[in-house]
Amino acid sequence: QGDPKVYLFNIETGQREIVGNFPGMTFAPRFSPDGQRVIMSLQQGGNSNLFVMDLRSRSTTRLTDTPAIDTSPSYSPDGTRICFESDRGGHPQIYIMAATGGTAKRISFGGDGIYSTPVWSPRGDYIAFTGQAGGQFSIGILKPDGSGERILTAGFHNEGPTFAPNGRVIMSLQQGGNANLFVMDLRSKQTTRLTDTPAIDTAPCYSPDGRYICFESDRGGTQQIYVMPANGGAAQRISFGEGQHSTPVWSPRGDYIAFTGQARGQFSIGILKPDGSGERILTQGFHNEGPTFAPNGRVLMFFRDPGVGPNLYTIDITGRNELKEPTPSYASDPAWSPLLS
Repeated sequence: QGDPKVYLFNIETGQREIVGNFPGMTFAPRFSPDGQRVIMSLQQGGNSNLFVMDLRSRSTTRLTDTPAIDTSPSYSPDGTRICFESDRGGHPQIYIMAATGGTAKRISFGGDGIYSTPVWSPRGDYIAFTGQAGGQFSIGILKPDGSGERILTAGFHNEGPTFAPNGRVIMSLQQGGNANLFVMDLRSKQTTRLTDTPAIDTAPCYSPDGRYICFESDRGGTQQIYVMPANGGAAQRISFGEGQHSTPVWSPRGDYIAFTGQARGQFSIGILKPDGSGERILTQGFHNEGPTFAPNGRVLMFFRDPGVGPNLYTIDITGRNELKEPTPSYASDPAWSPLLS
C-alpha cells in the first residue's frame, strides 16, 4: 500500500489532494486556526521533521531540519507559534517555535521524564501535556515560556488531555480498576472531581457552549453515553439502544452527539440528541469507528476496517449518501478543518 500520506478532502466537491507529495510517511496533520495552512510530520529514515503547506499557494515549507523525531505539532490560538514534541535532547520534550520556523526553544524541564501530546489552551496561556516518568503517567500544564509547570494528576496510563472551550482542562484518571473524570480551572489552579464511581468513566467531550459534558461509562454494566453539567452533578444516561455505545462526539451546533456502537459482532456509527431522543444508526459494518463532524454539523466522516486495512467514509446525518473516499493507501483518524472565510 506504500507509505501513509496526509490528504485534503473537499466534502462539497469530492476532490482529494495529497498534502505535499514527499517520499516517506506523512502523519499528525493539524490545521492552522484560520484554516489556511496544514502542518504535519514527515518521516524519512529514522527521523521526522515538520513541514507546513499553504493551502492558498500550495507552497510547502520545511520548518525543522534535525536528525531527531519532531512530531505532534499544535498551533497557538492566534496562529503565530507552534508547540511540538521532539527527542532532539535525548528523550521527548516540548518545544516552541514561530509558525514560520526558526529557532526552537525547549520549554519542558521536569527531570528525565518524557513529555508528549502537547495541546494549546483556547486562550493561549497554557499548554497541556502527557508526562511519563518512573513508571507513572501524568497530565500536566505549563506556560508557553516554560514557567509554571504543574502536574495535575498522576497514575497508571493517564493520557490525552483536552481543553474545554473556556480554557479549562478535563481528563480521565485511572486508579486501580476504575477511572473518573476531573477538571482543572487554570486560573484558580483548583481541581474538581466530576465523577466518583467504581466504573470506568472516559472519553469526555464538551458541548460547543461549554455547559455540558458527554462521556462514556460502564456504570450500568456496559459502555453507554452519559451527559452531565460541566461542573459535575447527576449524570444522565442517554443511550438505550442495543449493545455498547462509545466515543461520543458533540456536533458543532450542539444538537446531536455521534457515537460508535457495537452489538452482535457489528460496529455502527450513529447519532442521538443530547436528551437521549432520536437515536439513529446511520451505518453498520465490521469495525466502523472514529466519527467526526464536519463544521456544518450535517456530515460525519469515519473510518471502516474490514480486517485488511482502514478506509475513510462520509455519511450525512440522515443516514444517506454514504461514500467511500478513495485514497492511494489505507487511511484512518480523519480531522476536519475550520470553516474557511
